[in-house]
Amino acid sequence: MFVDNEKFLTELAAYFRKASKSGSVTVTSKRYDAATRHQSPAQPIVETNLTMDPHPTSSEPGNPQHDYLVRAAFKGDKISTVVTPEDYTQFQSGYLYLLKLQMKALKVPKKRKATGSAKKSGSSKK
Repeated sequence: MFVDNEKFLTELAAYFRKASKSGSVTVTSKRYDAATRHQSPAQPIVETNLTMDPHPTSSEPGNPQHDYLVRAAFKGDKISTVVTPEDYTQFQSGYLYLLKLQMKALKVPKKRKATGSAKKSGSSKK
């Protein structure tokens, strides 16, 4: 399901809450090119302007000049959104906030104490 950025972050937070009980959330992102998005792999991609740089450099580091497609999946539910360069900083701050909340929710595994038989197996009697 294709949603806007705010709805995506809201749904992603709901996925994280559900996944804390069971399951996992998969989030992927990639560069988004609206001109070639509906072409099948069998069709060649035709560039209209070959003099244009396919990888434009950004004037500010961390602020891309192209759109990003972000997808999230939890069990059978899937959502996606396109992040424009104008919304990139706001989206990233919201996304990072969600990730930080999930890191705090992780539990530290308890260390198991060695049993008596494991200690004795190191020194054998002859």
